[in-house]
Amino acid sequence: MIRKVLSLLLLILTTTLAQAQVLVGSRVVNAARNMEISVRVDVPQNTVEITLSGQDGAYFAYGFGNTRMRNTYVIMTQSGTITERKLAGRNEGDLLSSSFGSSTYNISGNTGTTSVTRPIQGPTGDHFSFPTEAGTFSIIWAYGNSNTLQYHAQRGITSITLAEEVNCENTFSTINETACESYTSPSGNNTYSTSGTYEDVIPNAAGCDSIITINLTIETPPTRTTTVEQCEPFTSAAGNTYTESGQYTENRPAPSVCDSLITLDITILEASTSTQEISSCAPVPSPSGNSTYEESGTYRDTLVNTAGCDSIVLTNFTLTPLDTSVTITDTSLVSNAAQADSYQWVDCNSNFAPIAGATEAEFIPEETGSFAVIVSTEECTDTSACKSFTITNISNERGSLTPARLFPNPSNGSIRVLGSANNTPFQLQIVGLDGKIVFAHQGLIQDATELQLPISEGTYLARLQFGREIATQRLIIKK
Repeated sequence: MIRKVLSLLLLILTTTLAQAQVLVGSRVVNAARNMEISVRVDVPQNTVEITLSGQDGAYFAYGFGNTRMRNTYVIMTQSGTITERKLAGRNEGDLLSSSFGSSTYNISGNTGTTSVTRPIQGPTGDHFSFPTEAGTFSIIWAYGNSNTLQYHAQRGITSITLAEEVNCENTFSTINETACESYTSPSGNNTYSTSGTYEDVIPNAAGCDSIITINLTIETPPTRTTTVEQCEPFTSAAGNTYTESGQYTENRPAPSVCDSLITLDITILEASTSTQEISSCAPVPSPSGNSTYEESGTYRDTLVNTAGCDSIVLTNFTLTPLDTSVTITDTSLVSNAAQADSYQWVDCNSNFAPIAGATEAEFIPEETGSFAVIVSTEECTDTSACKSFTITNISNERGSLTPARLFPNPSNGSIRVLGSANNTPFQLQIVGLDGKIVFAHQGLIQDATELQLPISEGTYLARLQFGREIATQRLIIKK
């Protein structure tokens, strides 16, 4: 009696274990090509259900229990034709006798799905025998345009894990959700951008499906645009600082589900910079008028440009005072201010009274005295120191006193030799400041005789010899 009870209990336990031993597993091997495999091993029924998917119209194949193609059992599908093969040396291998109890091929869009059933144990040694216990085994896969798998660019190695199938009870629930612009379902698999009723599935506590009905309301964030135009970087109410022009978007907290969407149209106006060169004989005011440049140097001043921003003006200022020096020759006084626009000689002994007609760079006094010259340009006027000059007469070969000089001085290159007696022989040499003679001439003093000097602008020394006497004077050429 006890032996019969034990035998019955063992039968019940064995039956219970057998009923529970259903193994399931799945794997996505190439999402881009819609390639996915699922396997269900029903140990008590000695049945394997295999579902394989791939792109319709192409070859797709799955191999079992190996990580390489050689000697691997594969199930291959091409446009609904399902075959079993044993691969050889990287070619299509041998066609095997079918072990399928059933096989179907369905098309959805551009995806084909192959479903087959077969015994756990293969009918021959070339067929793969599926495991009857939970665990992991290798699979290979390939996709392409022929049954020669080594030519397929889309292929790979992965594995599938079989675990005991759980017989469980699904649960159902309903949630009401309000979201801003879009909503992602609890599973994370779906995102919705319009209001409506949706369904999602997640695992429940028992490992079964928790089917959720979602009553969804999608709200749109309020928007507005703010235009900003200023010289310096802009800091928004959100605390963001913008240093470049452009359009920017910010979220601002709002009482509703959606934050306010603020578009900032920002224009950052730029400061301008310019440089000017100024050379003057006198101090000049700055562009802004706030200061005066009295010494040579580089100065920076700030104005406002047309955009309302800073206009930085850099001024390279060169102070070039007028030359008030005077050269005394035997017969005249000569101002060295070659850049002057006008000259006025004055009598220092007569309270600096202007001397009529003495408005050239060279002044030939008619009497002994003390003289100065007022030199002027468009910007400046300055007066030389007083120079004492003593009249010295020179004699010609006949013994008469004959002052002689060159006129005009400064000259544009055309001069006359003046003396008290015409037909007096003379010799003229024009000497540069380097001591070289640049012009020489000899002739007779004539009131109407002009000489054209082929020399460039500058200051020269003129040596005028008539008879036994030699007079020298400074000659300025201004063309």
